[in-house]
Amino acid sequence: MQSFKIDNFVRENPGVPPPRFHSLTDSEGSALVERLLANVGPPQGTTQEVMRWLSEQATPLTEVDLDQYEVALPELLRRAGIKPCPVLYVQWSALRDIDRFESEELARHFYDVWYPSADDIEIFDDTLAWLMFVRHYGGVAVWQAH
Repeated sequence: MQSFKIDNFVRENPGVPPPRFHSLTDSEGSALVERLLANVGPPQGTTQEVMRWLSEQATPLTEVDLDQYEVALPELLRRAGIKPCPVLYVQWSALRDIDRFESEELARHFYDVWYPSADDIEIFDDTLAWLMFVRHYGGVAVWQAH
């Protein structure tokens, strides 16, 4: 999570602790990406190419437009039929910058972490069986392993 978001949160919420998260180290992130790519199956190529393929395979949540209406993260997951693990990951740039959150913490601070009109993020958990694509324009799509 970018430091300016933490600064914004502290400024806008005096006395409230900012969202707790752990930024994965390069080796932690690489290991997680390797597990994810192994779980995906057929696509080959660079990480960016695989992520593009996954986003093309993802099913849009057509009734969701986060640009128009705030929808809580647990509701997004419910609509996608996902029961997440206690830990969620947010990736910021083609699986090179990944933060780990407790599910409840990310749910509580989703709109402090994801900035509409600015961020394209992917959310996933330790199962690596699904990816939720949350786009800067408010669209949400989900890829699930079959």
